[in-house]
Amino acid sequence: MAHFNSTDAAPGRLLTRPAARRVGWRYFRWTTSALLGLGLLPFFALAFSNFPFWDDFGMAMMVREHGLWGAQQVFYNTWGGRYGTAFLQTVGNPLTYGWLGGFRFTPLVSLGGTLLALYLGLRELSQQRLAPVQAGQAAALLLLLALAGMPTIYPMFYWFTTATGYESGIILMLLAMLGGLRALRATTTAVRLGWYGLAHISVILTVGLTEIALLLLGWTLLVALVCSWRGGRRRAAAAWGGLLISAAVGGAVAVLAPGNLVRMYGAGHTTQTHAPLNVLGAVRYATDYYTTFLSKPSQVLVLLLLAALLGPVLVHTRRWRPAGFRLPLAAGIGVLLVGGGLSFLFFALVNKNPPPGRTQSFIWLWMLLSWTGVLWAAVPTQISGGLRRAVGQMQRVAAVLTFFLLAVGLERTAWTEWLRNAPTWRTQNEARFARMAAAARAGRPTVVLAPFGGISPRRIAIMGENLFYNPHPTNSVQRSNNDPTAHWFGLDSVRLAAPPAPPNAMGPGL
Repeated sequence: MAHFNSTDAAPGRLLTRPAARRVGWRYFRWTTSALLGLGLLPFFALAFSNFPFWDDFGMAMMVREHGLWGAQQVFYNTWGGRYGTAFLQTVGNPLTYGWLGGFRFTPLVSLGGTLLALYLGLRELSQQRLAPVQAGQAAALLLLLALAGMPTIYPMFYWFTTATGYESGIILMLLAMLGGLRALRATTTAVRLGWYGLAHISVILTVGLTEIALLLLGWTLLVALVCSWRGGRRRAAAAWGGLLISAAVGGAVAVLAPGNLVRMYGAGHTTQTHAPLNVLGAVRYATDYYTTFLSKPSQVLVLLLLAALLGPVLVHTRRWRPAGFRLPLAAGIGVLLVGGGLSFLFFALVNKNPPPGRTQSFIWLWMLLSWTGVLWAAVPTQISGGLRRAVGQMQRVAAVLTFFLLAVGLERTAWTEWLRNAPTWRTQNEARFARMAAAARAGRPTVVLAPFGGISPRRIAIMGENLFYNPHPTNSVQRSNNDPTAHWFGLDSVRLAAPPAPPNAMGPGL
């Protein structure tokens, strides 16, 4: 029998093969955790060089002018029905409380909240049987691969006002499904009501964030309802149906908001002035944009790598799936394609332009996480030993390929952004804010600032100049971009002294 020396063994003793395997597994687990931690490190570290953007100042100013409750009313009546977004962007905005430094923590909340929600979701889906270390590693892997295939990272995690509208939706959707599952598994009435209440609150907040969040969460709950009903699980169907009703009620409140009509058609609109709905044109636009989205090589590769990397874990935990968590692979893929297609169709109905990067990133995250569930639901109960070995070999090959692709791509970009750009970015932002604060204290109403320099944004957490340059201060774009910043500091206006240098766009962009 083969033996090898180990520092875990007593002096002069050798480990048997089973013991050697246990020691090897322990070191493998530590190494994997360390590599995943290093992979996520620059994204978390970049949070400490994060600063507010003009929308962040604007939402804080709305509270300053109208009060907290008044800001919700103004937003609902003049901006849109996204009541969840308005609530989070005002109550959770550090600028509401005059706390500029708080923006160093908002990306940590988005990134850490996503990681925690993924961890809790994986633990719950396995009925708490998946080891915490394995659940943590799988959650970190999911987040890292999500970042690798994400159309744009900055607005999902670092730009506060968009992160609250989009990434918060992913976190809340996970909490809604987690709460529903825990409620179904609870053994006492009090625990069941507590988890089900959390699920309802998460649903109501989610559908009030964006229309795409409303659509995708509604579609997810509908699929869960139909699958539970067809499987004869009436109690589960009632639970998902109750959450779907909450989504419908909250969605109606958001969709029927007066602010939606103001945003789409302008103040003083009439229902007779807007153009008729072009359904065929919308279908054509949606098909073109959705096809482009689905055919992005980076996203297709991430989905394939994810299947190979998680394969052994999904096979190992297949017997721990919640009751009825089974769906043929073809049907699961159909659910994903329909959900994504509906999202693009909705956007095409209201806008002829392709969805912005933040919207596509939200859809991408939903599809990636749903793809994980689809794969797990499709794993057969009985698996041969040969198939197990093949899945394990695929995982090893995929791990090597993933490590190489991340090292030369996303990781290289993120580490460069953190180590090279972040210090300069932080220094210049702090100097700019200090100058504006000093001008306000001295009673000078106008500040002229030099544009940022010496930065080549990698477009992870640093996008470049965030003030608008125009020699004519009456320009409407300058008013919308620069004025919220100036007014928050107590100034009349802020402008750039010269046009900013063209950003050297490297890495993934908006």
